[in-house]
Amino acid sequence: MGFSIAMFVNNAASILSPAVAGFLFVQYGLISGVRIAYLMVVAFYLCAAFVRTRLTETLQSGHNEVSLSRALSEYPKAVKEGISVWRLLPRSMFFMFLTNALSSFTWAMSYPYLLVYATEVLDIKEVDWAIVMMVYTGSMIFAALPSGKLTDKIGRKKPLFTSWVFLAFFPILFLLGDLPLVFAAFLLFGTSNALFVASYQALEADLVPRELRGKEVGCSQFITYLLMSIGGLAGGFFYQFFSPTVPFIIAFLSTIPCAVITLFLIREPHKRET
Repeated sequence: MGFSIAMFVNNAASILSPAVAGFLFVQYGLISGVRIAYLMVVAFYLCAAFVRTRLTETLQSGHNEVSLSRALSEYPKAVKEGISVWRLLPRSMFFMFLTNALSSFTWAMSYPYLLVYATEVLDIKEVDWAIVMMVYTGSMIFAALPSGKLTDKIGRKKPLFTSWVFLAFFPILFLLGDLPLVFAAFLLFGTSNALFVASYQALEADLVPRELRGKEVGCSQFITYLLMSIGGLAGGFFYQFFSPTVPFIIAFLSTIPCAVITLFLIREPHKRET
């Protein structure tokens, strides 16, 4: 429920962002509108950075001094420990990581081209796309709290599996091509994200001891972001030289092994980590 509340607050704060972007585009044009938007992003990031200085550590470490030279010297050790941490974790956590990495790789192939495909192939107007993005964010807001409550009530695995099922429909509906189906696709996409975040992060916390969570998350993100960079390059290649539909079809196909792995290979622990 805690993860879902965080998602609810984050998305509630950003639900008007697409409308603001659409206003800037209509009022100032593409170039000037984007420049103004990026200046706003910088301002909000600086505010967020200031707020984060008020955070308090909940897990004490033996080393409090941080410097660039120390960080660089510790990097090889951090990589080694990040990879070796998987020997200390349950197999279910490794299978969860595999599904997340596979999905992130294939979705990195298609996600950057959603707007391009929507405007150039589906002929959706830019202002309509802003409304679609508001619907997407709104669906995550309305699904966030119920997803968290459901995850706490019936367990983490069932909502996680359901998120893959919902996600499978997204690229199919999107490719079918008219505006109502695009709205339906993003409703499912947003609901899938809400279910996934609540169930994945909760199960991750259940499976990984507190003292190992930093290494596990760091290694997961290192590999996932590396795969996403490769996926983005591959997606552009497929989009331009094969067919614009190929990245989305691959994204759909990736949900099948992810759902199967979740259903048969991931187990919730009898005793949750605290």
